[in-house]
Amino acid sequence: MTGQELLRLKELDIFKEPVMDVVINEFVPDPNAFLLTDAFLPFKLVDKSKLLDLINNGAFGRTNPVSLDSNHKLISIPGNSYKEHTAGHWREAVQFGEEVLQEAVNPANPRERMGVNLVTSALNLLDLRLNNLIEYLTAKILINGQYSEARYGVNYTYNPNIPTKYMKDVTSSPGWTTGGTWATAANATPIADMVGSMIAMRRYGINPVKAFMSVQTMEMFYGATDTQAMVKASPQLVNGSANRQAIFETLTGLTIEVDSRTYAEETRMTAASAATDTTLDVENASEFAAGDVVTLRNSSGLEEEATIDSIAGTVITLTAGVTNAYLKGDRVTVYKAFIPDGYVVFQGQSNDRVAPNNWISTPSIVKSKDWTRPEPGRYTWNYFQGDRPPYTLEIGAGISGGPKVSKPNWVTLKTI
Repeated sequence: MTGQELLRLKELDIFKEPVMDVVINEFVPDPNAFLLTDAFLPFKLVDKSKLLDLINNGAFGRTNPVSLDSNHKLISIPGNSYKEHTAGHWREAVQFGEEVLQEAVNPANPRERMGVNLVTSALNLLDLRLNNLIEYLTAKILINGQYSEARYGVNYTYNPNIPTKYMKDVTSSPGWTTGGTWATAANATPIADMVGSMIAMRRYGINPVKAFMSVQTMEMFYGATDTQAMVKASPQLVNGSANRQAIFETLTGLTIEVDSRTYAEETRMTAASAATDTTLDVENASEFAAGDVVTLRNSSGLEEEATIDSIAGTVITLTAGVTNAYLKGDRVTVYKAFIPDGYVVFQGQSNDRVAPNNWISTPSIVKSKDWTRPEPGRYTWNYFQGDRPPYTLEIGAGISGGPKVSKPNWVTLKTI
């Protein structure tokens, strides 16, 4: 392939950014790709670049009675305040080099086939990663009450200042009598902890309807001695006429949503590591933790698993030396759960009619390709380097925005 051929490739319809935008927005997400976002922070497009929220204190109370021919009760409007946050900006690109471009050519119709294949494969990958980002930020808000990014020159935090009363912990003083961590089956009291959380939610004006947790957390719930005793005390539950979901609903009064989905966190090595080395220098280690079992992949396609012993800044220390040799740029990945083990997120309903919680997509000039009228939503772009070697093709995608929380309609319970 020559630079001229690469420039002719750019003329194909598939490389026109409006067409690329259509392609990336027509991928059908996995059925549960936005399980948490749909439940807690439904996706919404807005035309403002700031996450501006009018927070009122809720439509408290109910209408007062009045006697005919008497003066009616005068009430005051609940207090309110404004929250303003800057939106996050998220984008990345796939770059195809000369080797890929050359091998992708179909002699019968090289440009057409290569263009469609490269665009769709790149946008499919980028779309999946955007889905993971959206759900990841939702999960961080639910579990931690905020999220931060401090990498690649970005130092950004979104903190909606969720009151601590919405974050319960069975190992501290949650507000009810607890047996402590669910990891100790003999002492744990999961049913009491669930009921205590629900009672607290009702005090906050939230009616609990569903509990989200990982399969491991669910197993700790069922494995507790206290739970087993409650099951054995019910003949209907003992005789096996009810499945696990029905048992949970009977014991707690809630619907259960078991969520064990994972996504891949990744970083790249910034220095070579020889076989038997126990340390890895990486770009960013903030999403990794001691005890994580990571996968190491080198440029030859060889991979192995290793366990993290400790982390100091951007240096990962392993429990044992690596088998293969690695070069700068080789990958380190680990799979993380959206809802970590040891957490229960209670979804509720409120009639306060406060401002809704949403995952907000804010406007971007990349989306509209016009400085004067930025638009929200996922966007795409492409860039061709064809005037001189090395010839490259870059296909990118991104979004601006993030979660906006006015008043939580959930409570999160830490169980370990």
